[in-house]
Amino acid sequence: MRTNRLVVTFLVLMLGVSSSVAAQDSGFRVSSVTVSSGDDPISSGLTGIIDLTNKKENRLLQIAVQQEQAWVLYGPKFKIGKVEGVVAGSVGHFQGAPWAGPFASLNIPVAKNVAFSTLHWPGMFPWEPRNWKTRNDGIENPESIYKGYVGSARLDIGPVGLVYSWQNFLDEPWNELPGVAYTAKVRDDFSVSGSATWNNNAEKSMFYVGATWRPKKN
Repeated sequence: MRTNRLVVTFLVLMLGVSSSVAAQDSGFRVSSVTVSSGDDPISSGLTGIIDLTNKKENRLLQIAVQQEQAWVLYGPKFKIGKVEGVVAGSVGHFQGAPWAGPFASLNIPVAKNVAFSTLHWPGMFPWEPRNWKTRNDGIENPESIYKGYVGSARLDIGPVGLVYSWQNFLDEPWNELPGVAYTAKVRDDFSVSGSATWNNNAEKSMFYVGATWRPKKN
């Protein structure tokens, strides 16, 4: 409960800060705010994510907080023809362990209302997160570098998304996470989404539901 209150407090504070920042023409503006619950390959539990973009420099600043994790992601956005992408650096913490790593994503329009996207996000830890420490899980990690990686490929056909993700986290075996997502546009600046993902390592389904607000561009 304490963590949930921290997430809510963070969102309220960030919305206030974002409104102030948006008043500066040369600074960052809020491009989206997402609040979600449940699990998918990236989100876990109650999650809040705020994206801010700098129109002049065409850069993305993302701030996210979850029940056991938080991160800040910053880097340039680019566009080549109709292909859009982001290359960024990120830092964060997970269960008391800090981490850092690069981030890259691409979105490629294929046809009308059809698009392919992919992301790749490795990260390294100076020590293991709480639940993975030897005294907690009883397993000694043979790896010389504590690292994690998540990647995904997604095909969106209208409101339906077909997603295939993969993870390699610390000493766990590679995990394949196929799933399906659905996004419903409630109005021009507001949408809700849900997904179901099969976690092969845990042999169980993960469910996610979220809402995203995207302010209209001036």
